[in-house]
Amino acid sequence: MIPCASDSTPRLPRSRGGLACAISSLLFLVPLLAASSGRAQHPPSPREYDVKAVFLFNFARFVEWPTSSVAQAEGEIVIGILGDDPFGAALDRAVRNETIREKPIVIRRAKRLEDLPPCHLIYLDIPDRGRLRSILLSLRKRGILTVGEGEEFTRLGGIIGFQTRQNHIRFLINLKAAEREGFRISSKLLQVADLATSSE
Repeated sequence: MIPCASDSTPRLPRSRGGLACAISSLLFLVPLLAASSGRAQHPPSPREYDVKAVFLFNFARFVEWPTSSVAQAEGEIVIGILGDDPFGAALDRAVRNETIREKPIVIRRAKRLEDLPPCHLIYLDIPDRGRLRSILLSLRKRGILTVGEGEEFTRLGGIIGFQTRQNHIRFLINLKAAEREGFRISSKLLQVADLATSSE
């Protein structure tokens, strides 16, 4: 059973050894939460993004950034949301009072890339394929963990893409893109991920 915070936001354990089991459990949380809410999954319910927010936080915990990262020298871990923000307050709740490598976590939101400060991780909600591809190209070699939605996101060069299969949230990892950026991804995370192909 996954421990939950008092505000009912699901959390993953801090132990690396328990990560695979915890994430496997989280993969089944969305349909259970949806059933309890009595709402359809299309459009996605806010509870889906409660779960995705926890994933986002833990993606940041279970990767090692390259020393060349633009945000490596900063005194905080910056998670950016570019474009529309589907998380609302869920992401703020997920990272409240949390740290990564003893650094506090801050959330920054912007509609345009140039308005975001240097980030460790950026979640991109950019529906226009051409603009998304252009942004991903501009983020190359900057040591930024890019996260988005669907297989198309990873095909365009994004590193992690969420997928919903039969109302279960899963995620794809584009190893080629991760290695290109110099990331080392925990084997525990890879065990519960699907590997993506890239057309970049």
